[in-house]
This record gives sequence, structure tokens and C-alpha cells, in this order.
Amino acid sequence: DLLDGVANHAMVELGDVRLVTYLAEKKTTGQVLFRNGLPSIVAFPPQCKTADCLIRFEGELSTDAVTDWFATSVLELPRVFYHTKETLVPKFLAKVPPNKVRVILFSQTGERATPSVRQAAKDYWNFASLTYVLWREEDASFWWNALEVESAPAMVIMKDPGLKPVVYHGSGNRTWFLDILEQNKQLQLPQLSSTTSMELGCDARGYSRAGFETATWYCAVLVGRQSTELNKMRETMCRVQGALSDHDESDEASKDPSVASAASAHKNKRLTLAWLDGEVQSIIKWLSKMVEDGDSKNLPFYRAKTPELVPESTEPMRSGVPKSVKATQALLRLWNRIKDYLADPRMGPTLLLGALLSAGSVWWTRSRAIQQPVQTTQQSSTNQSDNNTEEEKKKERKRRNAKGEEAPASITDNEPKDAVQILSSGSDSD
Repeated sequence: DLLDGVANHAMVELGDVRLVTYLAEKKTTGQVLFRNGLPSIVAFPPQCKTADCLIRFEGELSTDAVTDWFATSVLELPRVFYHTKETLVPKFLAKVPPNKVRVILFSQTGERATPSVRQAAKDYWNFASLTYVLWREEDASFWWNALEVESAPAMVIMKDPGLKPVVYHGSGNRTWFLDILEQNKQLQLPQLSSTTSMELGCDARGYSRAGFETATWYCAVLVGRQSTELNKMRETMCRVQGALSDHDESDEASKDPSVASAASAHKNKRLTLAWLDGEVQSIIKWLSKMVEDGDSKNLPFYRAKTPELVPESTEPMRSGVPKSVKATQALLRLWNRIKDYLADPRMGPTLLLGALLSAGSVWWTRSRAIQQPVQTTQQSSTNQSDNNTEEEKKKERKRRNAKGEEAPASITDNEPKDAVQILSSGSDSD
């Protein structure tokens, strides 16, 4: 019931095996599982047409948890926060832009905003801001004196400064709630801006609200900066608009010639009353443009042109899942993925093979590290022995040379080249 008008919903029977298999979660082995048991809830976000982008609910199966998950994670709708009587003014009423209607919803139970209320807060974001207040009996007198709220549930709509709040008591359905928002989305004295100028007939390039055939229409604009004085003037203009709306020509008391013309033009939608935030609208540029046009010699006979209006300021819309919740969800999905891998029967042999490869790599590295120093030692010892042999040879040569220098040479040691052997005198030769 809470999702009616916000999302399409359906139920899948387990007998439809193909559809259940398509929607169920799958392990790395391809096995179908329901991680949190049955019933299991999945959602297709907007523009999602396959099972690859669906979102699974992984929390506690309760109405509050499911609806909050759907509105926050799937639809990314803005949250509607609760305020107390101490925080309502400084944190809500004072922060809402002056061009928006303030809507206060009183709750007796303190439940979260339903998806339909959050969807309405998104659809009417440019017109109204919504908040909740928890009703307590001890605060009943305070709310009665401040807003004339008797009991909860109730809905309070605050519009222009100085106007009495509109109070609706009781709880209605979604259609009743949206009808009230639609009827009260505009301020009684509308703000003139870039988005409302054509609708209000306050744009010379547009047409009158009375129709395309209307040749003359009027727009009275109250211009000022945000202040107490501007709020008082807006309140005065609201009373003027109310007096023009309540003017009845058939009433003798209302037959005032000074009022009849304005009342008739307002009734025929040829007269519009509005206010303009003069501080937001860049005014020096307006004056510069007018002076530039005035000093130009090529001015047309009639200028049907008005200055460009600056879009009104709006409060930022806080929607979607907070970053802290996103981080928690990502860690939970990672942990579930790790558990799936650990439960895979192929993980045991894979881990064993990895361990063996790692051990083999360590053994190979260590064995190479041990062999390298041994070879280096052997090579150094060989080099050292070679060096010792050379040194011994050098020493031996030196020793021989030294010995030869010390012993004097004999006459018979060296034989001259021209030596001749002379026979002795006692020889028998001829």
C-alpha cells in the first residue's frame, strides 16, 4: 500500500523456475542462492531493464526498513526530517527560501516519511519545503498557541509573511495529500522570477493571463531586499490583493469608483500583483543596459523589452544514500563476495597449488643465493693459487740471478769463439 502511486510491484512464485533463477543471486560457480532466505526482495531502478543493474534488499524484513530502502537507494528521494519545537524555527523556517511554501506534518507515531510523501517533496521542491514534527501531549498548548494545531495527525501550510497558517486535521490518502499541496503550492503574493514571469503576465515579451487577444494588462511589482520591512510590505500587498478579490460591485458598500477599476482588472486577470527580490536581481546591469540603450542613436519607436530576470535561489536537495551508508554497503558486498569465494570447492586445490608454487619459488631463490657464494669462493681461491705460483716463479728467478752474481765466473766456464785445441808435446801424432 505504501508503494502505490510510486512504483510498480509484483510477486514471483518459486514454481516459475526460469524467472526465479534469472532474479536470484548467483555464486562464482553459477549456483543460485537466496543469501538472506525467503522472501527475497529486488528492485529495478528507473531505466534499468536487465538483472545486471537490479538492487537487492539485504536488511531486516520490516515495513519501515523496506520502504526506507526503496525510497532512498532505489528512487533516491529526498529525506523529510523531524524537528522539535526548539529546532523548528532556526533549522527549518529560517532556512527555507522566501519564495517557497512551508509545510509542517505532525505525526503521532514518529514513523519515517512514506515514499509517496518523499516523492511529493521531490516533485514540489521548487514550490514547497516539507518537514515533520513529533506530536507530544506536553507540547499541545505550545502548538495551539503557535499554529492552532489541536491534535495529530495534522498538516500545516505557511505561506506569505503575516498570513494565518492553513491547518488540516486528520489523515487522508495520497490523493488527498497531493490535492492540498497542489492547491497551496503558490504564495498568495507570487514572486516574480525567470520561471514565473510568463505565467504572471509580467513579461512584455509574453501575453496577458487574460488571453492572447488582450491588448493592455498591468503588473504591480513590489521590489526590495530581504528584511523585516519587505515582509511587512508583502503582508500589505497580500491584504490589497485580498481586498480586490473580495470586491463585489453589487454590494453598496463596495461601490467605490477608486477601487472598481482595479478590482475589475484583477478579476479579469489583467492586473497582477507580485514581489521581486531586488538583492538577487544583478540591478547595476539593468541600469547599465538602460543607459546604453538610451545613449544609442538607433532606438526603435517602441521597445517591448524587459530586463532578464535571475533565477530564484533554491535550497539544495539532499537525496540518495549518504556516503557513510554507501561505504558500509560496499564493505558488506565485498565480505559476501569473499565468503562466496571461500565456499567455492575449487578454492582448496587453487590455494594448495598457489602454496606449492610459492614454496618452490622460495626454495629456488634460496638455493641460488647459496650456490653463488660457493662459486665465488672457489674462483677466488683459484685466482689466489695462480697468484702464489707466479710469485714463487718470480722468487726462484730472483734467487738464481742473485746466486749467479755472487759466484765469480771461471776461465773454463766460457769458451771463446776463436779458440783452438793445441796438442800437448808428448803426443804420438805426426
